[in-house]
Amino acid sequence: FPRYQIGESMVSGMAPLMEELGLVAELDARFQHKSGITLRWGKDPEPWRSDFSAAFSSTGSHFTHAWHVTRSEFDELLLDNARSLGAKVHEAAQVTEVLKDESGRTTGVVYTQGGETHRATARFVVDASGQGRLLTRRLTQTSWQEDLRNVAVWSYFDSYTPLDHKDDILVEAIEGGGWYWFIP
Repeated sequence: FPRYQIGESMVSGMAPLMEELGLVAELDARFQHKSGITLRWGKDPEPWRSDFSAAFSSTGSHFTHAWHVTRSEFDELLLDNARSLGAKVHEAAQVTEVLKDESGRTTGVVYTQGGETHRATARFVVDASGQGRLLTRRLTQTSWQEDLRNVAVWSYFDSYTPLDHKDDILVEAIEGGGWYWFIP
């Protein structure tokens, strides 16, 4: 860490979790706020908006926004936070085997790091490898839902004309199928 990943526009429901992790002040200081989402969807060509502060207040939450984050920085922030809370973090390690108990429950991994082989066991094993799907690839055969085999193309722009709500994400349906999103 850090490693490059395309940016992330966090959903508003992440704010309470970020508060529980003690990261709100850091997120507010480092990343752009996102106060809502503007959509052009369906047959009505007029855009409509979902305001996060209204959605939050309807649930009794004090939040007014989510964040647009730089993934490499956000991922490193999460990793450092986990480490500070007592998680054992092993970087530059390669999992070579998934350990299971007699019932088939995953109980740990065997990994190599620095040329040495190690064994780690835990009550809970979390696969945080993202699209790498480390445990899924080792434990099951992946089956794809054919109608969700989508393709995404992305790019960065140096300038743009902001929407009425300049920090909103824009999501728009495309005639003939598909959609795009724009994250300021």
